[in-house]
Amino acid sequence: TLVARRSGLMDDADLTSEIQEDRTDAGHRAPPDDQLKVTETMTATALESTQTELSSVEAQILDFERGWWRTSGAKEDTILEQFGLSATRYYQQLNALIDKPAALEADPVLVRRLLRMRQTRQESRSTRRIR
Repeated sequence: TLVARRSGLMDDADLTSEIQEDRTDAGHRAPPDDQLKVTETMTATALESTQTELSSVEAQILDFERGWWRTSGAKEDTILEQFGLSATRYYQQLNALIDKPAALEADPVLVRRLLRMRQTRQESRSTRRIR
C-alpha cells in the first residue's frame, strides 16, 4: 500500500478506504460519529462536575482541616477514626483536594492557608537538597 501510494498509483480516497477495510478485517471498528459525540459530551460533563462540586468526603476533609486541633488525641488517630484512612492516604487526598477550584470556592481562606503551608514545606525541602 505504501509503495503504491508513493509511486502515485493510489490516491488519498483509495488509501483511506483501504485503511478502513484493513481495520474492519482486523476486527477494529471505529465507533460511529454520534457515539463519539456522546462520549465527548459525557466526558466534558463529568469533568465540569468534578471541578465545580465537592463530594461529601471532600467537604468533610475541609471541615476537619478547619478545626482538627479541637479534637482530643493525635491528628493521625482522629484521621483513621473519622475517615478510615491512613495519614499518608489522607494527606494525598488533601493535597489533591486543595488543587481543585471547587475547594477554593467552598473555603477560600482555609484552602489558601493550606496551599501556603504546602508551598513553604516544598521550599524548605528544596533548600535542604541544595545545601
